[in-house]
Amino acid sequence: YGLSLYNDGYYGTSKQIFEKIKDYKNSAEILNDKYFQLIGNNYNYSTSYGYTWGYMSILFYSYGDRINYNVFTQSLFNTNLPKGNEYTYRIKNNQLIVAGDTVLFDIVSFDGYNLVIRDGKNKFTLTKT
Repeated sequence: YGLSLYNDGYYGTSKQIFEKIKDYKNSAEILNDKYFQLIGNNYNYSTSYGYTWGYMSILFYSYGDRINYNVFTQSLFNTNLPKGNEYTYRIKNNQLIVAGDTVLFDIVSFDGYNLVIRDGKNKFTLTKT
């Protein structure tokens, strides 16, 4: 079951399962996947354009497959999702997918501290806080 969730990109739930069975087969190896480092952490980005200030935050909850996605000055981030809401998520093919099948961002890179995402032509580096 954990492997099925993992293969479908449900990192939050599958991490909970694999942590309970660390000694089973390749569980410890699977837990080395870089995206498990997102769980339980908040990533932020802020910018300023003249008199306009923008802020984006993605909090990956430590339980289940939930994030809190929050933006300030939503027009700077080209998203139609309501700000300050919680969403179910999964990560598949280096895409952060929310609310079923809505691709929120492409994940360009992730090193545990910096989460680099792309929304169309816009690229943002969110930093772990």
